[in-house]
Amino acid sequence: MTAEERTRRTSSTSSSDDHLLVRQIQKGSQSAFDELVKRYYGSAYNMVAHSVSTHEEREDLIQEIFIKVYKNINKFRFQASFSTWLFRITRNMLIDRSRKKSFIQVSMESEEGVATIGERIEDNRANPEAQSMESDADSALRNALMKLDDDHKQILILREMEGLSYRELTEVLGINMGTVKSRLARAREELKIKLMEIYSG
Repeated sequence: MTAEERTRRTSSTSSSDDHLLVRQIQKGSQSAFDELVKRYYGSAYNMVAHSVSTHEEREDLIQEIFIKVYKNINKFRFQASFSTWLFRITRNMLIDRSRKKSFIQVSMESEEGVATIGERIEDNRANPEAQSMESDADSALRNALMKLDDDHKQILILREMEGLSYRELTEVLGINMGTVKSRLARAREELKIKLMEIYSG
């Protein structure tokens, strides 16, 4: 069995496990939701961390993301993997946040100026994957990613850090395969330039 086949089989098994948890949540299981949060908290943090500057804002947004997941879990139809669905929700909320932030900023310049779910998500804030995002070893990469265009930032995180396939990228980002490949190539080139700028001082 090739490495690609092993990866595909592992991904398929993980997706089946996720679907089982989703079905349990749809039937009202709180423990299944807790498990899903634990399983994907690090991935959600990873995606949010490179688009949101402060730790507090990241945590607030992640809580909002999982609350939205919980409220909309009955809309999940099992055609795609749960991770693809979660990343699509996360991406849309990042876009909404960016639009809202721009609107508030313009307004200020022109005018001068489900609690139980939140508690369970709170317990995941000490997640090692989230904490590792703050290590010094990642600071150069994190700073470089923060300087990228949003489209380039998102596609790099999803592909290089979360390991999404090209097909999954088309589903999450809502673009065709050709656009995925060209955007990814441009994003890698832009990241390389930003890293060179950081390391050159």
